[in-house]
Amino acid sequence: RARLLTAFAIAGVLIASLLALVSRSSRRTLWLLGTVTAAMALSTAAAQLLGRGLSLFDLVSLALVAGLGLDYALFYSAAARGAREARAFAQAVTLCAASSLLVFGILSLSSVPLLRGIGLTVATGVLGAYLLARLGRYPAAATEGTSDANPST
Repeated sequence: RARLLTAFAIAGVLIASLLALVSRSSRRTLWLLGTVTAAMALSTAAAQLLGRGLSLFDLVSLALVAGLGLDYALFYSAAARGAREARAFAQAVTLCAASSLLVFGILSLSSVPLLRGIGLTVATGVLGAYLLARLGRYPAAATEGTSDANPST
């Protein structure tokens, strides 16, 4: 368990560094990482509230939550070139989140405790990630056709 958490920490630092390099905006990088971290925290809190605790499989499932949450946040933080592109982004992310929620929601109904735990962990994480990315939209994405005014901030 300790080695897995160490590997996740190293991966988190590498992902944060890569995001900072690619986005060239500390504000956007913090928003992206905050959205993903909050989704993972919501998923973990849901497991605790349901009295399940976290198994090693749940910890690995959180990596999937992080990946999906990062995808949702990246799309919602991208500045669309127009209303049509913004709708296309929103539809694509909504379809992805809905299909993931459906699949992992069904998995959470399994009679096998391991599969049920993975399903619950990912389903709650996907729901949290989608809602956080959608409702907590990055400010630059809210304005049609714009991007960060100062990419170095």
